[in-house]
This record gives sequence, C-alpha cells and structure tokens, in this order.
Amino acid sequence: CRIVNNPTWEEGGGIVVYAPNTLIENCLIAGNNHGGITSHRTGVMVDHCTIVNNSNFGCFVWCSANDADLNISNSIISNNGSTAFKMSQTGIRTATARLRNSIVTGGVDYDWTSAYKVFDTDSTLNNLNPLLLDDFTLYSASSAIGTASGIRFDGTSPLGPSSAAYDLNFEPRPSPAGSNGDLGCFESPLGEP
Repeated sequence: CRIVNNPTWEEGGGIVVYAPNTLIENCLIAGNNHGGITSHRTGVMVDHCTIVNNSNFGCFVWCSANDADLNISNSIISNNGSTAFKMSQTGIRTATARLRNSIVTGGVDYDWTSAYKVFDTDSTLNNLNPLLLDDFTLYSASSAIGTASGIRFDGTSPLGPSSAAYDLNFEPRPSPAGSNGDLGCFESPLGEP
C-alpha cells in the first residue's frame, strides 16, 4: 500500500489503528500531515514498511482507554518531523514500542519509562541514515540492503517467515535470490551495499 501526502487536522495522517491484532506490511507511509502510524490498540505489527517524511512523528503509541503497542520489524523509520517515536499513556494503561531489525533515525519523544511505558529494542536496531533516493527506494550504499531478517516479530517472539515474498513494486524478495532481503518496502537488486 502507498499512503502518501495525506492532509489531516488530527494525529495519524497516514494510518490510525483502532482494531487489535492488525498487520501493516510492505507499505510506504510518507509525506503525511500529523504523523505516519498511530496505534491505540495491542497486537499491531509493522513489517517491511518505509515510514518517512511525515510531519510531527513517524510512529505514535497512544493509550488512554486501552493498552496499545507497535511491534516493528524489517522497517525504515526516518526523517519524520520532530521525532521518530512518540508515546503517551494515562492511568494504568501500558504503551509499548518493540523494534527489531530496523533503522530508526530521529529520536524518541517520551518523558519517562515505567511499567506502563516501555520502549523495547535489541542490538538489531540501528540509527544510520538509510540513504533513500527521491522515490524512497534504496541507494546502492544503503545499510538497509541485505539486512532484513525474513522473520516477522509479534512483540514476544518471532512469528516465522515474513509473508512479504514481493516488495511494493512487485519485485521478488529477496533479490537477488539466495541473499538476505532488504529493510523497508522496496527491495534493491543488490544483495549487499
């Protein structure tokens, strides 16, 4: 899916999730007003997405009436307004962001962590410039090339192989065959930078 250049007067110019257990896969979410993805529920998985050039934020976990999370893998989140991530939580509701095997640039905007506000990453997260071309495909020297895990993450464990056998342009993933796939929604023809 391509969700680009949407104007809005509220949060989530790209996608706002109110349904639990939602999968957002192989999407370009770019140039949207008031953010890329906002989650108000749990079980939200984002895999092989490119979330770039959105105003205000890239991703927002916002819980008031329910717990909310974003489980992100094999994705690129870059150049999004003032921050890559925002988190907001009230009462005893839990806001959680879990990131695996992704590039995130632009910082995280939350004032504190607690049992109710969790930002969970591991060593597969990097903050290097993804080096995207004007059409959001990968530049030949991008660190996103050949670094996808091929595994979708649900927040507690790998879910098994990603279902993204093709990229957003319907190019085979991985390319070339036998290599590791790339981060984001577009596959480079190169197996490594």
